[in-house]
Amino acid sequence: MRPADVAQVVEQQAALQRVATLVARGVPPTVVFDAVAAELESLIGADGATINRYEADGTITILASSGVGLPVGTRGSLKESPVTAQVWRTGRSVRVNKYVYGSGSLAAQIRELGTRSAVGAPIAVEGRLWG
Repeated sequence: MRPADVAQVVEQQAALQRVATLVARGVPPTVVFDAVAAELESLIGADGATINRYEADGTITILASSGVGLPVGTRGSLKESPVTAQVWRTGRSVRVNKYVYGSGSLAAQIRELGTRSAVGAPIAVEGRLWG
């Protein structure tokens, strides 16, 4: 393994340990979600990261946001975020290199941020797609 690969694995493990420590301390979920978003943003070198939850009514809710500018609690339809909708449909990770904006208030906020590309990955809880 190359030294750069080893360093990357070490940083990933450190990030996991920081998040696991918060969980073990019993901090509120909002604190854990914020930490996950911040760690993810740092690890992948992104301009920002969000943690979204799928709602039963076909919407998503932003539970954490790091470096993105989308407020926690923002809700929108799946149609407003093509990446989130594709993760919902497929249950798989998605990368979009040319972001196509939906319509609605969430889509307008994403458009204002100048998003050009995005990556989404599923979060499963007890075997069910959660976010």
